[in-house]
Amino acid sequence: MIRATRQSKILSLIASRDIETQEELAKLLIESGYPVTQATISRDIKELGLIKTTSEANVSRYITISGIDTKISSKLLNILRETVISIIAVNNFVSVTTLENSGNIVSNIIKQLSITEILGRIEGNDCVLLVSATSQDAIYITNRLENILK
Repeated sequence: MIRATRQSKILSLIASRDIETQEELAKLLIESGYPVTQATISRDIKELGLIKTTSEANVSRYITISGIDTKISSKLLNILRETVISIIAVNNFVSVTTLENSGNIVSNIIKQLSITEILGRIEGNDCVLLVSATSQDAIYITNRLENILK
């Protein structure tokens, strides 16, 4: 498996559940078809800039630094570049097609870009639908995302 796909899965997992330990993360990755070692997990956590924090349920969990800071890390941008297949504007919608199982993480990265023209996001397994107020806004969003992917 390529590193970006595995790291995308890690970000998806930590976004959807409280993961307290590297061992728990490794187990979930293995169950998802990503064979990993402890060293690989440790390296991915460092590269993704994950930190531990306490959730609302008072449980320790991994989050991205960008979950606190609105700056997008170069690693997240690389994941975006490697997982987005196409971006198409239609009327006031933007359809973003992604690799399988990457819709959630792409949606979260787009959210962190803070593009004010995006009024809402709907994510699927391999796509993200962005809603804007006008077709001009949809074209702006498409151009902005395409520039990021270059």
